[in-house]
Order: sequence, then structure tokens, then C-alpha cells
Amino acid sequence: MDFITSAVLGGILYDLLKAGSIVTTEHLRKQLSGYLFDDAIAAQVIEQIGYLPKPAKDSVETLASHLDNSPSWQALIKEIKPDTQQNIGAIADTIEGGLQAGSIGDNANITNTTVTNYAGSEPEKKP
Repeated sequence: MDFITSAVLGGILYDLLKAGSIVTTEHLRKQLSGYLFDDAIAAQVIEQIGYLPKPAKDSVETLASHLDNSPSWQALIKEIKPDTQQNIGAIADTIEGGLQAGSIGDNANITNTTVTNYAGSEPEKKP
């Protein structure tokens, strides 16, 4: 997952505002589940939402543009980091899914039928 951008954050905030939701730390954590930020940053984001001018809330594009051109929003956006542990889990799940399916990539078959267990027990032979 890449660093969050004004467009991504603008889209998330626009959806919350359009739905008439009161944005809370819990909402932000749910919507930004692939990113890490502390409660202080969440509180600052929520506070900054209150300062958004009405025209900035008219569309996703105007909101993203406002965030992109605002030094205070850009400072906050830099504090929202990608969750690299979640990315590692997603990559591992993808690799595991490819192994279980019997191939990885474009028609590459797994031909090794021996699974080595390095935990100290005997290797398992596949039929």
C-alpha cells in the first residue's frame, strides 16, 4: 500500500461527509484500515474537517484539491503511514493462495512434491 494521497483521503472524507456522518476516530480507523496513525493525528484530521470551507465539500475533486493545496492538510497527510505489516500479510496470503492453487504467475506449475518442515519433524511427502 502506498502513502496516502490527497485524492484518497479526500474521497474517504467526502463519502463520510456526504453520508452526513459525524467523523470520529473510529470512522477514520475503519476507512483507513491499511494505514497507521495515532489518536492525536485522528483528532487533528477531525478538527481540520470542521474548518473545511463549504465549496471544498462540493465534490471529491474540490475536496482533494483543497487538501492538496493546504499546508496544514499536507502536514497531516504525511503523518498517515501505510501499514507495512498488513501489506506483508496480504503478500503472504497471495503467495500461499498461489501455492495452494498449484501455480504462481502465468501457468508456472509447482513440481516439487516434498514439503520440508524445518521445525524438527520429518518432511511430508505429497502423493
